[in-house]
Amino acid sequence: MIYKTHFDLRSSLVEATRPEMPCKIILKWTRYFMVASGALQIRTSSRISKIIYTFWAHLSHAYYFFFCVSLSIGAIYADDQEKLDYAKETILLCLLLLWKLAISCSNQILRVVEEVQEVEAKITAGEITRIYDGNCSHNYKIFFFLTSLYFSTCYLYSSNAIQQWRLMQTGAERKSLLFPGWYPFDSDRYFDLAYFYQITIGFFIVLYSSTCDSLFISLVNFATARLAILGYELEHLGTSSTRGKLPVYDCLRKIVKEHKEIIRYVENLNAMLRWYFFGDFLVGSYHVSLAIINVRHHLYEESIFFHSFYLMYILSQVCCLYFHINELILESTNLSRKIYEGEWYDQSLEVKRSLLIVMMRCRKPLILTIGNFGVINNNLFVKILKAAYTFLLYQMLDILRT
Repeated sequence: MIYKTHFDLRSSLVEATRPEMPCKIILKWTRYFMVASGALQIRTSSRISKIIYTFWAHLSHAYYFFFCVSLSIGAIYADDQEKLDYAKETILLCLLLLWKLAISCSNQILRVVEEVQEVEAKITAGEITRIYDGNCSHNYKIFFFLTSLYFSTCYLYSSNAIQQWRLMQTGAERKSLLFPGWYPFDSDRYFDLAYFYQITIGFFIVLYSSTCDSLFISLVNFATARLAILGYELEHLGTSSTRGKLPVYDCLRKIVKEHKEIIRYVENLNAMLRWYFFGDFLVGSYHVSLAIINVRHHLYEESIFFHSFYLMYILSQVCCLYFHINELILESTNLSRKIYEGEWYDQSLEVKRSLLIVMMRCRKPLILTIGNFGVINNNLFVKILKAAYTFLLYQMLDILRT
């Protein structure tokens, strides 16, 4: 059975403009990019619109997939060592991005997206909405930071490529493609076509990167927001604003069920993404090291701006994801402190015992892992930087020896 999540553009715009819920949708901007990337089905009564969108989704994915194949075959027959090294870096980045795109379009992720929408619809007004809106606002800032950085890098890449193409047209430089690639036509005869194809692929790389990275971070932030709401409810367990007309024990029972749902959500998310995180850790570490070396080698050249932005692109990609996963760990273990800060001493003996059990469970953090090898947190990001610095030192020592 094929599971499809639809995107209703009209209803999304209406929700986004409601004055009482300015930031209620944590995936608001991400869903726009998912539609542009062909990862979501649009809900429309027009059959022509559906056909056009389906055609665009398949065409854009095939456009990018062909670049990955072309680059891989071209790297096998490349005779320029510098171009070959550059192609290897790009192949790893593009294949990892292709993996991310496949995960984002999978039925499992689309089910998670729909679950997020269903839970958001149940969030009531008051302090809980304010807490959730605060997490949504933070998520929007991360989204705009990443997209602005990604598209700035794409702009520099395109500008440098066009400037190089103009020099080749005047004969100041030898004609050469940006990447070694295979094409079903003569790339020497139709050089401009192949060259501008490699330029335009930068837009798709940035579009897919923005979509997938913001999606994964948003799904992590959604769990963090739910834990923050849970912490507020545990801290104000005895107040009428939290429990309403429910008895305290029934309210605590409802909170425990919500906590178990969050645990299930995080475990499912980890099962879907842990091996991608493992590949991302390996490729990310490799690219951070190479980006630092490229900045060092092109320190006094015009291309330093592009290499600097590329380094920021890689570091931001890794740092933002690891930071928000670390926030999930902290928020999950923070529930015990929230219980202690509440008025637990005024509750019945039965409620106190139940709170003690909840505190014992909250001592075990909710984690996301890189495969089966380690926990993702801020310490892992620091280790990547240390490894990159060590790799740079070895490279400099080799240069001094030769």
